[in-house]
This record gives sequence, structure tokens and C-alpha cells, in this order.
Amino acid sequence: MKIRLLSVIVILISTFAAFPTYASDDYENTEKRYSCHRGHSPAEIQDYKDIVITPVNKKPLSAEQVRQAIAQAARKNKWIITETANEKAGGQIEASLLVRNKHTAVVEIPYTAEKYSILYKNSVNMNYASCNNTRYIHRNYNVWVNRLQSAIAAELDAIK
Repeated sequence: MKIRLLSVIVILISTFAAFPTYASDDYENTEKRYSCHRGHSPAEIQDYKDIVITPVNKKPLSAEQVRQAIAQAARKNKWIITETANEKAGGQIEASLLVRNKHTAVVEIPYTAEKYSILYKNSVNMNYASCNNTRYIHRNYNVWVNRLQSAIAAELDAIK
């Protein structure tokens, strides 16, 4: 029995000794990468900054028309608009999306008559992490925000 156990140990040691070794800096970079964004399917957060609104029929839109288009697009995509103090004072909407009663994404949408942005604000259960000035989150966040951005663009294009 002892000989068999010893044979198994020798086989295991020789098997693991055959694995390649990696330079210490590669190991450290790997460790940093995995510690920065734990969880499944991490992606760098995509913000949409200062998207220029091109007026249809060369007639400029008002800030109120832009606000209504953003709110309509958000509602159509199941985002919930939250009234904020900044919205009334200077053109900013906060929108949140709850998915399967488990994941929440919150964005700020500052806007004027000429441009708007969609910026990450907060999330729940989305594996958010920040490392070396880069923010990571579950990849579905970017999909949801991209859909919101496309819907806003479509609503703005529909204004005559």
C-alpha cells in the first residue's frame, strides 16, 4: 500500500513539474487583472459623452424636447426615470434599470438642446470594479446602455 501511494505521489510530482513556469511579472499582471474585475464576463464601462443632436429639418430642438425624447426612450426600454434636483435646474435625468429583480444599473443623463451624455452612476449585483483608472462591470451593462442610447437617438430623429 505504501509503495502504491509513493508511486502516485511520484507521478503527480513529475506531472506538475512538466507544466511550464511563467515569469513573475506575468503572474503579477494576471493577478492584478483578475483582482480588478472579479465575476463573470467583465467589460470596460462604456460611457456615451457629449453626443451631438443633429436637428431634423434644420430646426433646432428645445431642451424640453430632448428631455421628452430621453424619457420616452427610457420608458420604452424599461428604464425608470427618477426626478433629481439637478434635472429641474440644469437638464439631467437619472435612469435605473432592474433586470430579473436581481441586477440594477443606474445612469445619469445630462442634456442640453444640443447634446446629451449617458454616464455610469451606480449598479447593484453587476460585479463593478475600478482598477488603475479603468472601470469594469458585467458585459450586459454595456448592452443595456447601448440599447438605451440607440432608442434615444431614434426618439430624437422622430421629432419633426
